[in-house]
Amino acid sequence: MGVLQELIKNWVLPALAALLLVAAVQAFSNSRVAVVQGEAAPDFELQDTDGQLQRLADYRGQLVVLNFWGTWCPPCIKELPGLNRFASEHPEVVVLGLAVDSGRGRRLAAEKQRLNISFPVLAAEGSVQSDYGVRVLPTTFLVDEQGLVKEHRVGVVSHRKLSNWVR
Repeated sequence: MGVLQELIKNWVLPALAALLLVAAVQAFSNSRVAVVQGEAAPDFELQDTDGQLQRLADYRGQLVVLNFWGTWCPPCIKELPGLNRFASEHPEVVVLGLAVDSGRGRRLAAEKQRLNISFPVLAAEGSVQSDYGVRVLPTTFLVDEQGLVKEHRVGVVSHRKLSNWVR
């Protein structure tokens, strides 16, 4: 029994501690984004499910919510009703869903319809995800009238949080 205790004490526990440390560092670094409050939101030009090109710069002068999500992402799907509700209650705010690795064209349009999404959905290319530093889905940004990031949230964003952002 003494050998087993020594093995656990000298090898297993330090290995577990190291794994926990690595996991904590990864979780912390994954919650960071490349664009933070007060910085310019990178412009993009992406096609929506109606085939129209959407540019972030076209919305200068308006508040814009950018929600990076995936059709395959359960937390993303969970937050959709709150985003839909927010979009309907705040027509003065542009809400754009940037679908990451979720297909294009008809496939993405079918998913938008299936999920009852009321706001425009754009097929987000990897460069846009990279420009914003999005590593975790969902991730949401609020861009102000001047094109600066006002708020961001890594993980599910609630209707209440979004409403508080625009007060």
